[in-house]
Amino acid sequence: MNNALPDPGHNNPQSQLNDFLQSLDTDTPQTVQHSDLNLTPNHLPDYSQQPNFIQTNQPDIVPYFSQAARADSHQNHDWHQRSGLDSDHQQVWTVNSSYATVPGCDIQAAAAEPLRREEEVSKGKEFIFEIITADQQGKPSSKQSGKAYQKDDDLGNGVKLEMVHIPAGSFMMGSPSGEGNDNERPQHQVTFAQPFYLGKYAITQEQWQAVMGNNPSHFKGGKRPVEKVSWNDAVGFCQKLSEKTGKTYRLPSEAEWEYACRAGTTTAFHFGETITPDLVNFESSIGQTTDVGKYPPNAFGLYDMHGNVWEWCADPWHGNYNDAPSDGSSWTTGGSDNRVRRGGSWSYDAVDCRAATATTTMRAS
Repeated sequence: MNNALPDPGHNNPQSQLNDFLQSLDTDTPQTVQHSDLNLTPNHLPDYSQQPNFIQTNQPDIVPYFSQAARADSHQNHDWHQRSGLDSDHQQVWTVNSSYATVPGCDIQAAAAEPLRREEEVSKGKEFIFEIITADQQGKPSSKQSGKAYQKDDDLGNGVKLEMVHIPAGSFMMGSPSGEGNDNERPQHQVTFAQPFYLGKYAITQEQWQAVMGNNPSHFKGGKRPVEKVSWNDAVGFCQKLSEKTGKTYRLPSEAEWEYACRAGTTTAFHFGETITPDLVNFESSIGQTTDVGKYPPNAFGLYDMHGNVWEWCADPWHGNYNDAPSDGSSWTTGGSDNRVRRGGSWSYDAVDCRAATATTTMRAS
């Protein structure tokens, strides 16, 4: 099972500020209009004589530019911030950036880069991994370095839960004509307006033990994924995990799972069109589960999204994607009392381990 955690992210004013910084023209006074933000820069070509002002009546924008000021250590930059009343007696905040004449020095270099660094820090700790693409025979045809971000929760006794930042974006969910089963159609676009977090690995037995105080698995091993877990059990785990950490954990929606599994790919597997036992634990090639993280990750830095163990999703079973949500949320209306599983397992064929494969079973099974 995997757990998804919504990402609070940065609110809209930051993206507006980034747009504003991109649009600055340092030779012409201008006013940049946004839907709910009016920023007026008064700037002159001679930075050694006159300051640059960014003024707004939206207080949410101020911390972002102030972060840039704190992060900018250039000796020729002088930042300060103040607030007051404008001509209509409305509260406004002004961020002032005075520049000495330095070749190549502009407001974007001083502010946008520190803001980018702040945004990356907020995603979590960076980790590096290798992304493998396979050819038609399932043999690795290319390798490249990948980068992602994770946040960890301490579960006690040296056990931690690693949650990976999944970026916002869009993808085509389901299978095209000629691939898979009818329940995987119609293929449709799903868009995630906000990023979210998903478990780096399937929940391990040591993590389950730390939260639930038991281990129902048949193939024992602390780093192996927990198995013989029903949908009701998985929901109960998320509830207890939320209580233990003070954060809200839940099962991912089916759309979140497939989006995270594909990680920007459109092939049957995130490796390519074919898999082999060198890439995935499937078709009883080993005859049991394996430790999480043994096989290569996808481009989002997630491991074992194909094979090893089936992973529960929050959604009821519907039988097809007619009228399915397009925003990535769990499809809670209609459907049966059964729940969706994704990813295949160690004992299933390759076709059942595809990114789009969805099966159903009872909540208590």
